[in-house]
Order: sequence, then C-alpha cells, then structure tokens
Amino acid sequence: MCRTKNEALESIQVLKAIMKKLDLEINTEKSKLVSLWDDTNGFDFLDLHHRKFPVMNKGGSKVYVMSHISK
Repeated sequence: MCRTKNEALESIQVLKAIMKKLDLEINTEKSKLVSLWDDTNGFDFLDLHHRKFPVMNKGGSKVYVMSHISK
C-alpha cells in the first residue's frame, strides 16, 4: 500500500523485477491499482474483499479502518 500513485507505479516495477528473477509474472488481467483514499473502492485477495471505511471514535473525530469481508 502506497501513499501516491507514483509510489504505487514504482512499487509495481520493483515487484516485476523481483518476480522476473523468480521466473514469475504478475497476472495483469487480475491485477489493478485501487485507490483506498476515497473509501469507495476495495480489492479482492485470498477470497476476502478488503476495503477502507470511516469510523467515528469516542472523541468525535473520524478515523479510517480496513475491513475484510468474506465473499
């Protein structure tokens, strides 16, 4: 998980280089960049849907937590 799209794109290149050394490839049909910052998108991984959503804490401020929902 990265803070910016540029960081994510750089991370993908690093992962591709590592996987190439292991003689593996990223499945581009199943892989995509997802922005979790707007709490509307999520991603599926290991048969769970992962998504960030806002929760109000006792002090009245909003915090974001990750949810893992079974598919």
